[in-house]
Amino acid sequence: MEIADIFVVNKADLVSAGHRREITGWMADDHPGVPLYFTSAMDGAGGHRGVSELLDAAVERVRESAPRLFKPSFDTS
Repeated sequence: MEIADIFVVNKADLVSAGHRREITGWMADDHPGVPLYFTSAMDGAGGHRGVSELLDAAVERVRESAPRLFKPSFDTS
């Protein structure tokens, strides 16, 4: 698996709490410092972040790692 800025597990409503703990442990060991989120795009239920919150987190993560992408330039010369 390639390094990513953020990992998201969708359909988390189908993953047991025990499996979520296992996945969290594996990802923390293999990719320390990379946020891992569980969500259910269907309903966002079960204590998981909703899609909108995940997109906000992803944009913020990219903003932190590549701030030059978010500095608008209005120089038209």
